[in-house]
Amino acid sequence: MDDVAELRSATALVKSDYAKALQMSRGSSEPADENVYITVQFAADYLSDKTYLSLKAAREQAKTAVERDMAKTRQNAYSKRYHAQVIEENMPLLSKIPYTHVNAIDYSSFVTLTVPAAALDEQVLTELAENENILHISLTQNIQAVATEDIYPSWDEVKNCVNASDILENQTYTGAGLKIGVYEANGVCDVNHINLQNKNITIKESDVNTIHHHATKVTSIISLIAPDAELYVARCNRSQGLQWFIEQGCDIVNCSFAYYDNNLKNGAYVVGPRQYRYDIDAVYDQQIEENSIIAVVAAGNRSKTTNMDLLSYNPDNYMASPAHAYNAITVAGVEISDDGWVAASRSCYKSNTAGRMPDVAAPYFVTIPGIGVSSGTSYSAPIVAGCIALLLERNEQIEGSPEAVQSILSATAQKTADYTISLGTNRHSDLKVGAGVIDLERMISCEDCINTITYNTHTNPIVWTQYIYLEQGQEIQVGLSWLVSTVPSSSSNEGELYLTDYNLYLFDPSDPDFTGMAPATSQLTNSNVEMLRYTATVDGVYVVRIYRFLTMNANNQTDYISLAYSIADTNS
Repeated sequence: MDDVAELRSATALVKSDYAKALQMSRGSSEPADENVYITVQFAADYLSDKTYLSLKAAREQAKTAVERDMAKTRQNAYSKRYHAQVIEENMPLLSKIPYTHVNAIDYSSFVTLTVPAAALDEQVLTELAENENILHISLTQNIQAVATEDIYPSWDEVKNCVNASDILENQTYTGAGLKIGVYEANGVCDVNHINLQNKNITIKESDVNTIHHHATKVTSIISLIAPDAELYVARCNRSQGLQWFIEQGCDIVNCSFAYYDNNLKNGAYVVGPRQYRYDIDAVYDQQIEENSIIAVVAAGNRSKTTNMDLLSYNPDNYMASPAHAYNAITVAGVEISDDGWVAASRSCYKSNTAGRMPDVAAPYFVTIPGIGVSSGTSYSAPIVAGCIALLLERNEQIEGSPEAVQSILSATAQKTADYTISLGTNRHSDLKVGAGVIDLERMISCEDCINTITYNTHTNPIVWTQYIYLEQGQEIQVGLSWLVSTVPSSSSNEGELYLTDYNLYLFDPSDPDFTGMAPATSQLTNSNVEMLRYTATVDGVYVVRIYRFLTMNANNQTDYISLAYSIADTNS
């Protein structure tokens, strides 16, 4: 919660909703959940810790896959110990909360408490909210898979859509040496399915008896794209975030599920606009940033169930958590039309977190070989996750760099047939599909990717300058990404995040001194991704510059920034 007043209001609302749910459950076979789940974030300064910085540097300097795995293991082990100590030292602060169970979310400074709704104490929570060692308190609930059923393109059409046909058919890259996690809402995959037989699959031990068709479909898609990757499959546990996959040393985790609130009004559950959630999105953001793991997240679907709980009633296409996590790669869906691939009408894209939108898109309707037809961003996300595995196999240097992967995806994505620059002049992103549909061929061939580190104490607002020669008619596409910290900052737009505002500017050869107006810029706010497209009007040297517009990082924290670009001939 952002302040004590909001926490008091939320506490009263939870107790009121619980009372109404009890009333409704008396005439139903479904009992009301008697528990409230409280997530608390403790203060920690892990990213400035000397041991962490040393371990991260060792990982970045590793020369071989074996050395990188060993460095990753050491970094993850230290992260787990560090955060366990933070939680152990701060747990006494929560002694007045009447919880029945506590779950520490490994590799993060979050814990989740199970509290009987009737015992929820507003005074205790407001006292905790004022403690300097507690950064955030959230009260939350539900989860569901994000899949629907409808009409579908063939698997060949899906491969063509993301420009992956040649690479997959020739097995140029197969995901060898990569570890991909499959995080699922309702259960794990059937390892005996024809698509998954003889694959290197590890199922979380506690989930082996929870086989579900949704997980089998998602895992099949990843396996069809990256057949030689090691797969790790687990049922979703909202109180753990990505911790099991970090323990397994996964490079990528696919998350084809969404969390929805139940807002009980006039006896019925309704779903409203979605915002960044500190019990979910912030956990993912912290685990991604501190453990250099790549999370690919389904944006969600517009759908409506007919059963009583109405958990998937989402009439206005609002993205759901963890799709709001800044450091995750959020995937929307596209469908085929007479004009080509367009934004899927039921693929969630709206967000009332200003500036947050899907990052990229992939087919929403899929015919999965060996299974049949399926639809939903549940199946868009694993297409992207599988392609990222091939990208990492091709370019080992960006393994463990979520920001580099994000910048490459933005710099190589294709426009949809209905692509619009829907955020105003020179903003270059579409509210429904982000940068556009992923393009595996361009991702694989994108050599022009640089990583740099900048400190927010720099007084010079020019962070980086890149000189690029373009011929008339060539289109340059630029992607910029950096990781967001979940530690609150008093100067942040959100009031809760370290979110530095970097912008992209492109200058043409007629303005070598950068005195005029840049013909192309990307100036999103409250976002950690910027991208632009520009078609060269004359031959010459063009300049791409990264500017720091606002410094929202109050503690001089390091930002890890990646810039990538690709060039195409628009006349070809």
